[in-house]
Amino acid sequence: MQAMPKGGILNVEGFLTKVALPPGHDSGQKDWVVLRFTDTGMGMSPETLTNVFNPFFTTKDHGTGLGLAITHKIVTEHGGFIDVSSEQGQGTTFTINFPLR
Repeated sequence: MQAMPKGGILNVEGFLTKVALPPGHDSGQKDWVVLRFTDTGMGMSPETLTNVFNPFFTTKDHGTGLGLAITHKIVTEHGGFIDVSSEQGQGTTFTINFPLR
């Protein structure tokens, strides 16, 4: 809601897939549970996109900058990874991948 102050659409998807593993994970492909959140909000600047998972980085007047940093830590501690893509004025997509055990 904060990323879409004038309204918009939030699409939430969940599915199973095979994901090519990023660097630092076991080689090969595994079955993964994927959660994807896409909004039609304001999008992020390149600077924000670069820092979005850094602790204490915030673009809000009253934010702590811990929400996405904590989310990133939780996802990685469960063996997963999180990706973000965004374009200013077009919206943002967060994709969270968890290994299916």
